[in-house]
Amino acid sequence: DPDEWWPDEDTWADGGPEPWARDDWSHHWGHYDAPPPQPVKRPEDAPNWVARAVQRSTGGIRCHQLAGEDPLWRRAVAESLENLLAGSLALLWDLGWQPDDLHRLARKRSKMAARVVRDAMVADLEGYPRAAVDQRYWDQLEALGAERWWPAESGHLREQIDERDWDQIVDGAVAAVAVLTGLPRIEQHWPPPGQALPRTSKAGPGVDQRILTRVQSLLAKAESTSFEAEAESFIAAAQTLMARHSIDQALLAAAGGGAADDGPQAVRIGLDNPYEQAKAMLLGVIADANNCRVLWSKQWSFCTVVGFPSELVGVQNLFTSLLIQATAGLQREGSRIHRDGRSRTRSFRVSFLMSFAQRIGERLREATEAETAKADAEAAAAGRELLPILASRRRKIEEAFDEMFPATTKVTTAVVNDGEGWLAGRAAADLARIAAGEEIKR
Repeated sequence: DPDEWWPDEDTWADGGPEPWARDDWSHHWGHYDAPPPQPVKRPEDAPNWVARAVQRSTGGIRCHQLAGEDPLWRRAVAESLENLLAGSLALLWDLGWQPDDLHRLARKRSKMAARVVRDAMVADLEGYPRAAVDQRYWDQLEALGAERWWPAESGHLREQIDERDWDQIVDGAVAAVAVLTGLPRIEQHWPPPGQALPRTSKAGPGVDQRILTRVQSLLAKAESTSFEAEAESFIAAAQTLMARHSIDQALLAAAGGGAADDGPQAVRIGLDNPYEQAKAMLLGVIADANNCRVLWSKQWSFCTVVGFPSELVGVQNLFTSLLIQATAGLQREGSRIHRDGRSRTRSFRVSFLMSFAQRIGERLREATEAETAKADAEAAAAGRELLPILASRRRKIEEAFDEMFPATTKVTTAVVNDGEGWLAGRAAADLARIAAGEEIKR
């Protein structure tokens, strides 16, 4: 039992501090003439030691002792941790978890735990035939910067047993296993690794890469400019493009040009602290303006957005851009102090972000409604009706959302109690006119 090596407090002869804090062991051990004997760590016992460390997940002294100095012991510990990580991942894929989700949870524990999880996911997914793994798993790993760096005949932990920070690596690996252990089942949006099937349906309209590139370019310009009016114009132009693309997709699908599986899908978008609720509200108004639905899973720090593929891509890009701009606006505003000296920075920033989100929602809806009215007039001139087609797509999204999440609860938004923050947030989203006119074209 690893606990047996630490003597009880009543073994100290003079009631002084712990013996490892003194220079002379012989005067403070009573009936002991030497430091307590260290347990014999045999490689075959490593799985039990690792399991106990994970169960308690205490880190510190325990993980330092788990690390050890003997190369055979280190290798045994590394193999045990790799096996636990692989077993956890095989289960979690079937429970609906995705690489982004697991990396986010591990990152909350420590940077080392997140690094270990990235390596473990690469090692696990490479064990499946490439065609049997949905490409979106690999896309997420690529976005995380995860790739194989260790030789095929070794393991990602075994390859590091000679590193000087091995004790920190072990500590991170123990934390990673603890994070991945006991997670519940969540909604399964993709086929688990090993169960993906080749696409056999005809290619549908999908996401037009040219439109996506133009949207990303506009948003990048909005992020980089120091002029608020110019940023607003770029955002409006991006929303107009997204709305037009969505309408074109709807018309094409209604004419029979859509693929058999071109229905509503879901994507998860992670939300990091602080101000998660305000960020979820911003994502919600962006999704609503682009004909999508959002569910916030607060305990797992992500939102699930349900919509058609082309709309989901646009929502992700616009949310990322606006969050960057909102964060930059907060930094420009700086901190706030009450007259009595107490900080009111948090209440100011929450009010800023909530106001920013509300006004951005109004602006995006204006751009979408204007483009929809224009497209409806064009469709009517061609003898077609657009609004029933859009309504049908909306019903499909609602049905898909209700099927994925049959029991949901509405939450009350955060209380806004800082007038200055509210006005500053609204001003940040309302400094320029948003319209798809000559200024945007220019």
